[in-house]
Amino acid sequence: MAEKNQRPLQWIRILLFILVMGSFAANLVLCVALNLLVPKDELLVEYPYKGQNEKTKIAIVKIDGLLMEGFLDFAHEQIEQVCSDPHVKAVVLRINSPGGTISASEVLHREITAMAKGTHRFSVKDPRPLVISMGALAASGGYYVAMPGEYIFAENYCLTGSIGVYASLPNIAEFGKKYGLKMELIKAGDIKASGSPFHEMTPSERAPWQEMVDNAYDQFLEVVQNGRPKLTKAKLTDVLFQKEVPERNDKGEAIKDAQGKPQFVRVQRKLADGGTYTAKQALEYGLIDEIGTLDQAIEKAATLANISNYKVIVYQKHLPIWEQYLGLKVKQPSLNPAQLANLFVPRGWMIMPGADLSAILSGGSN
Repeated sequence: MAEKNQRPLQWIRILLFILVMGSFAANLVLCVALNLLVPKDELLVEYPYKGQNEKTKIAIVKIDGLLMEGFLDFAHEQIEQVCSDPHVKAVVLRINSPGGTISASEVLHREITAMAKGTHRFSVKDPRPLVISMGALAASGGYYVAMPGEYIFAENYCLTGSIGVYASLPNIAEFGKKYGLKMELIKAGDIKASGSPFHEMTPSERAPWQEMVDNAYDQFLEVVQNGRPKLTKAKLTDVLFQKEVPERNDKGEAIKDAQGKPQFVRVQRKLADGGTYTAKQALEYGLIDEIGTLDQAIEKAATLANISNYKVIVYQKHLPIWEQYLGLKVKQPSLNPAQLANLFVPRGWMIMPGADLSAILSGGSN
């Protein structure tokens, strides 16, 4: 008798299981179908920041994180979306970046310039006003890409500047000597092994790297002078100020003389010495135009574009269909092998001091 009473329950469980699996399969088919229907030319989704006027827009383009090959797809997609939309009348470039590689910074600078001038390959209208809004960081390459802007705002807490260039070439020769590891290099060309981490660099191998850095530095100065005409080469490279500061050891402790008095060293700063400046300093020295918020930058863009009734938009990537409808999200690792390999590639940097390793290890992406 008990077995007969349990049979309906078993059938109910089986039926529920079939219904659940059928629902899952139907949702999966729906996701695939919807994914096929998404227009491939719609790279990004517009989200309103404020305002309603669809015919007159101000676009916020975000430049976040490390400026490095492989990390800038979203930045370029935003620029393309702006350039292909005739209703975007002005652009606010919101920068939160410590900079990055020379090549990535230069490519992005070129794209931003073309967007502002209306000469971009996707452009469908005349030049647009471009206002810069610097967040926490807009240093080195982050400052470089700000130069096409007509007007530059920086948040009160911003660090900017860092006008300088360096090349990083990993060297594990001492490690190899210590542990008996040696790499034999067979080369054709006197300096072909320049930058190899397995041997000490010779003066003749160092020379082309130094020349590359010097040329990139001169280009950086030229870009800044074009973007900030009042900052002549002399103003960028002459001594800005000098002061004496306590000399400290590796632990940060003040070094004292025999009488126990602290010793001082004289330091000097230049605008283009590679170091960063606070927003207050940047305003004083002419690196920016005003200390202000993102909303102030939007208002300035509207003024330059001579518009009053407008909609402010930001862009986001299209979410995968399974994320939109099923809530499934795959977490990407913060560091993958390709990013780790980037640590050992000799390259030139436009990045604030000390930020190259931390930026790559944190993923560097937007």
